[in-house]
Amino acid sequence: MRRCIVIGASGFLGRHLLDLGDGWQTVGTALSHPSPGLIQLDLTRFDDLKRCLDGLQPDLVIYVAGLTSVDECEADPDLAELLNAIVPAEIAERPGCRLLYVSTDYVFDGRQGHYAEDSSASPINAYGASKARGEKHVLSVNESHLVLRVSGLFDSEGTREGLFPRRHERPDDYVDTNRISSPVHVEDVRRAVHLVVAGGVGGIWHAGGPDALSRYQFRQIIALHDLAIASARPKTYIAHEVHPRRPLNTSLASPRLQGLGWRAGRVLEWFPPHAIGRSLRRGV
Repeated sequence: MRRCIVIGASGFLGRHLLDLGDGWQTVGTALSHPSPGLIQLDLTRFDDLKRCLDGLQPDLVIYVAGLTSVDECEADPDLAELLNAIVPAEIAERPGCRLLYVSTDYVFDGRQGHYAEDSSASPINAYGASKARGEKHVLSVNESHLVLRVSGLFDSEGTREGLFPRRHERPDDYVDTNRISSPVHVEDVRRAVHLVVAGGVGGIWHAGGPDALSRYQFRQIIALHDLAIASARPKTYIAHEVHPRRPLNTSLASPRLQGLGWRAGRVLEWFPPHAIGRSLRRGV
């Protein structure tokens, strides 16, 4: 039985990665959001990290932890560097253990979109820069290590930023019409993790959904699916008015995973329009 540690298992994606299927014994760690069955681990304490790894002797570590808030990374770049680059590099150095480092579309500047795995990283904020350095550190240690970039994570109830807002909560919510990503369901990312781990080939992999959607388009699809969810008002994101800057188009192409037979569902497949809307379009 092979052993896996999911570091950051209480997070939006991490909790979905605790079951790798037959042949794997998986445990998870958490700090700020402890849950029953998870090991409490403070990643800023390297001695604690070493004791955890020494005690469990994992064959695989999935690193889903880190500082993921763009604003917090900009406010504390040293902490971002520690959690997003230095700690993963420390884990990568461990002999006999493979590392899967979950990264982000924010390693790109967003000028072109449809980025493939071999596109050059060019981050424009501290979050993206710290993740790009984490990727580089991890892959420089061992070519069998894995970097999995994701874009626009969502599940049936919301996104990484929170639950889908109900109509009575946020009636005047403005959402960007020109910031584009490749929304991908956490279940599709879970399947991607299974494939790349089983495949045995390292390097950079993309797990982006097949749609290139703005935040506004994504929200409107969700609102058409569930009429209790607040629709959004459109706004244009203007980079020089916001600090730190966000990239405009970080949509991802995922040819390597598709070559393994991976197919992510479209947002409309996960959230088909409400039956009333379908009836109106048919003229019923």
